[in-house]
Amino acid sequence: MIVDRGDVAYGVNRDEVDPFARLVRLPERLIVAMANGHYGGTEDRQISCPVLDSIERALLLDPTTSLESLFDTARSAFLIAAEPYPDDDDYSLIGGPHAELTVVELSPGRLRAGGFGRYVPILVRDGAVHGEIVRSPSLERKPAAPFLVEHPLLDGDCVLVCDYLIGYYVSGKLGPEIHRELVTVIEDLARAHQEPGRLVEAALLQWQEGERQTRERKRRGAIPLLPLAVARARTAAPAETPHAPPTAPPVAAPPRAPGNRAMRFLACGEVWDGGQSVFNVIASLDGEDRLVLTFEGKLVALHPRSYLHRFIERFPRVLLQQPLVSVSMDFTKMGFIGDQGMYVLMEIIDPVYDLLPCPVTVRRIANDEWQCEVLRILLNLSEQDNVARTTFEDVEASCGR
Repeated sequence: MIVDRGDVAYGVNRDEVDPFARLVRLPERLIVAMANGHYGGTEDRQISCPVLDSIERALLLDPTTSLESLFDTARSAFLIAAEPYPDDDDYSLIGGPHAELTVVELSPGRLRAGGFGRYVPILVRDGAVHGEIVRSPSLERKPAAPFLVEHPLLDGDCVLVCDYLIGYYVSGKLGPEIHRELVTVIEDLARAHQEPGRLVEAALLQWQEGERQTRERKRRGAIPLLPLAVARARTAAPAETPHAPPTAPPVAAPPRAPGNRAMRFLACGEVWDGGQSVFNVIASLDGEDRLVLTFEGKLVALHPRSYLHRFIERFPRVLLQQPLVSVSMDFTKMGFIGDQGMYVLMEIIDPVYDLLPCPVTVRRIANDEWQCEVLRILLNLSEQDNVARTTFEDVEASCGR
């Protein structure tokens, strides 16, 4: 499965990507984390998921959290996740609980990366691997220091995260040849594919086929997890060239008609009562990088959070993964809301104001005193910052519910 965000893409040769990779987009930096848990010689999502969840949670609580602090957070989450797994006396044959974890931080003009294990960050510049490829022991119960690398970035640099053993998986070669094979494979792919999404797709197909052939030749077991993340670096501004010739002013693109905006679905939640759908919330992204959040139906069912908990848990992550410039929340099709529903909607709306610095437009029913009062509570308009960022668009009742 592959997730393509334009300037960043990541994927694995499994049917789910969330247990192994996460992307968090912050105002001043972009964070990519990749992990895999192991026990008894096999991958274990019960270890990798809590580790990645802890990193996301730390960044949600404090977007300025340092890379070093994220490693401390991840270690604590690993130790909790590893509690049910006993230590192994014969580690060489079975393997105690451990994890691979690499976190990459991209900010204008700078790459910082580090972690535990063999998922290595690789900087590719002009089609060639640039700098040293560093790795460290896996994340285990016994304390170990993570590796940490830092490089200046130039416009167009490509940053990859992959398993150091790709050379072995694809060619079956051991020893120093693993490193040479890794460099060759990465450079060939980076030269052939400029876009992160295409590079990830081509790499996973090539590596999976190479590993299949090697597995048949050497009679190995199941195909291992093959992770890859790719990000294109962008500097804050292009360097000025002395005495550069004058350039023509940019030509403005024609305005896009509202009906031509390409809406992209992001997430949804739905509440059922009496065998039918009674309420839904849908998050979409329009063609102008605006989050469109719509609420429809009545929310009076008992225990509505049991229906919406997946949306509530995922929604903050969705917000941080998108380059949002504004938000539109549409309540014109929302009916009556019970007390339990109010608290659930607060959990959905609060992250919009807490995590995003952009303006918010709220569509509401004109002259509906009940809805106005409800929105005053839901939008937390007792906070002056929320008031300053919120604009209301009144819609006649005939156009709404």
